[in-house]
Amino acid sequence: MTRSVRQASARPGWKHLLTTLCAVGLVYFGGRALYFALASDTTKIGRLLADEAAAFQGANILHLLPGFATDYRDDTTGADVRSLRAAVLWLWQNRRNAQGEFGWRVALPEGAGLVEVDGDAATAKFPLQLFDRVEADAEPRCELQVEARLARRSGDWWLVGSQHVTTAGRLPRSEGR
Repeated sequence: MTRSVRQASARPGWKHLLTTLCAVGLVYFGGRALYFALASDTTKIGRLLADEAAAFQGANILHLLPGFATDYRDDTTGADVRSLRAAVLWLWQNRRNAQGEFGWRVALPEGAGLVEVDGDAATAKFPLQLFDRVEADAEPRCELQVEARLARRSGDWWLVGSQHVTTAGRLPRSEGR
């Protein structure tokens, strides 16, 4: 009987293994949450802009314009978040390659660009490029210089407004416009 008790205690039990896995997971996710929570406002804004670019590339309706506030307004075109969402949906539906894949992408060559934070308000100035092909060597279809206004609401940064200047090329338009 002593031998079987020793053998059982020598092998790690499922409870021990499960407890260890839970502890590792808690440390990982807790550390990650702490890392994101302690990031500077400039870093958080850079992530927001990168997430917006990734959402566009993903052409996923569930993640369409996740960082735009409901009261967003573009001063250059007068577009609000609803009309901007409609324009992106139009692109996703009507600008596909021969295989039916969404072939457009955006690039932020300088990431968040120049970010100025003043309390719960911020401004980000950055170049934005729109490509109509996914290949790395593709030339931009359109290049913009964007000045975005952001506001911190309930601890999160949101895009609340913008203006832009087209520095090269043309923005895509629907056939009816």
